Amino acid sequence: MWHTARAIIIKDNFILLMERWRPDPQSDRRLHYFSIPGGQIEPGETAEQAAVRELREEMQVEIEIIARVAERSLQEGGSEVYFYAHHISGEPQLSDASPEAQESLVENSQYEPRWISIDDISAAVLQPFYGVLGPIIAQLARGDVPARPWQLPPLPGIIEKR
Repeated sequence: MWHTARAIIIKDNFILLMERWRPDPQSDRRLHYFSIPGGQIEPGETAEQAAVRELREEMQVEIEIIARVAERSLQEGGSEVYFYAHHISGEPQLSDASPEAQESLVENSQYEPRWISIDDISAAVLQPFYGVLGPIIAQLARGDVPARPWQLPPLPGIIEKR
C-alpha cells in the first residue's frame, strides 16, 4: 500500500514538474510525460514532511508548504496528497544520489526537473491521472488557494510508485 505526497510549486507563472522518459512495457516505445514531484511517505513522517524531503532529495530545492490542495485514494488502500508550496531556494536539478538518477544509469529511463510555463501546461503531456489537477493548478496560478482540499477521483491502482 503506497501513500505519497506531492508538491505543486508555482513561481512567476511557471510550475515545477519532473519530465520523464521511460520504456513502455507494452511496446518498444519510450513514454514521455511530466509528473508532479514528490514521493512515498516514510514511516513516522507526515505528508508535509515527505513532500519537503522528496523535493530536497529529488530536485535539490527547498520548499515551504502553504496548503493541502487535493487528495485521492487508491482502490488498493493507498493515498496521494497534493500540497501547494513556495519555492524557497535551490535551482532544480536531479540529485546524483536520488533513486531517479540511479535508475537513469541502469535502465532506459530519464528524469529531468523543469519549470514549465503555466500557459503551456495544457500542451504538456501530464500523466493522465494528473490531468484532473488542471483546474487546481489554474486556480493556484491566479493566487487563489482552495479553502479545503479537492477530493480527486480514486485511481484503480498504482500506476507508478514515484
